[in-house]
Amino acid sequence: MSLLFLLACPKDPDVTAPHPLDAHPVVAAAPDFIPPAALAVTLDNGIPVWVHPQPGLPLVAIKVLVDGGRSQDPLDGAGLTAFSDRLLSHGAGERDASAFAETLEQAAITLSVGTTDHNTRITVDTHADRVDLALELLADAMLRPAFDGGEVDKVREQVLGDIAQSQDEPREQARVVSNRLFFGLSPLGLPSPGTVDSITPLSSESLANSWAARLHAGAVHIVVTGAVQPEAIRQALNAHLGSLEAGEAGAPTTPIPPRTGQFLVHAEEAPQSVIRLVLPGWSIDDPDLNAARMGAIVLGGTFTSRLNTILREEKGWTYGARLSVYPEDGPGSRVVFQSSVVAEHTGDAVEVLLEQLALAATDGITPDELAKAQGARRTSIVSALGSRGQTASTLGHLVSWGLQPDAMQTELAGLPDITVEAVNAQLKKLNPASGVLLVVGDRESVTPQLSGTWTEETAW
Repeated sequence: MSLLFLLACPKDPDVTAPHPLDAHPVVAAAPDFIPPAALAVTLDNGIPVWVHPQPGLPLVAIKVLVDGGRSQDPLDGAGLTAFSDRLLSHGAGERDASAFAETLEQAAITLSVGTTDHNTRITVDTHADRVDLALELLADAMLRPAFDGGEVDKVREQVLGDIAQSQDEPREQARVVSNRLFFGLSPLGLPSPGTVDSITPLSSESLANSWAARLHAGAVHIVVTGAVQPEAIRQALNAHLGSLEAGEAGAPTTPIPPRTGQFLVHAEEAPQSVIRLVLPGWSIDDPDLNAARMGAIVLGGTFTSRLNTILREEKGWTYGARLSVYPEDGPGSRVVFQSSVVAEHTGDAVEVLLEQLALAATDGITPDELAKAQGARRTSIVSALGSRGQTASTLGHLVSWGLQPDAMQTELAGLPDITVEAVNAQLKKLNPASGVLLVVGDRESVTPQLSGTWTEETAW
């Protein structure tokens, strides 16, 4: 029995031999990310459509961009285009506002409208089986909006409420005043939601005329992502939007020389001050744009950027500080820094901002900082394509700017070629004297902290 027991027991393992569980699998290098290059098709009336098929879930996202936006507001009609745009989904075609909303809800279709400086953006999300109904509702909203008087009054109350709320918000005050100073007497210098005086008298007719003046085939760009095929969606869009005729573009915004200087808006007993710097930027077709982006990322584009590290991590004066490049296809290109800091360190934070801009102009950035910025930009591009809606929105920016469908691929391929010298050359252009430096804070607390000449402005 003892012999049988010994024969049944395994021998002691050879501790020198590698155990199978000790052999870790070899992880292959991550493949290079290739952004989607949309397929470009054209409707019979000339409307360009970018299609990005995404097989898998039976869902579709549609983004329609109509040129114009707030840049088409008359100087005495701040908020006209945004107000007009909000009415597009408040009744259209044969459906009043209630029936339109009920149809969207029952079909699980979402339709939203937003207004930017240079375009109106209509976003539709739907199940693939309900694309035709979604396009019917979209076409009604675009081609046959009701602009019903009762709905106009309801939306007017909402807009006036938004205006009243924004007047008490220091960050909104900083944005409104800095735009007014930077753009001067021009549509882009007007408050984007409008004012009580500009919104109150607007009629159904004036709102309808605003939309009609901006809508024509040459002003429309469409992006479709999701479970679609290019030719099938082209035919469906033709059936619903093919009747839209060509027209003339609205009068372009006349560039106004920016008003420069240092300005203060009084916010009584505000525990924080908003610091906002607006500088001339790079247009979307500027060959130096991507190098400028790298510089902006190093200064204020990530959590570990120079400005955020000093103002938040080292000093503890703010929850965050950011500097961003906003390119446009036309007027409006700018660079913006903004941070909310504790009131007692307003002057210190302004000094840090100016010192870091001066240091960037003289000493530039390091190769390590450039490498980190390139990685951050690569990550932001990937993140901007994280869903159907994000992809549609990102591609919508590209098509509205007149770029090619492979613009993101081109940018990613060119990232490694950006040099420290190229970035440093662009950083020299960030001169605070060429823009608007604005502080929204308590006058009595902040003024003694600020050096130089500061002009006081009213918020509205």
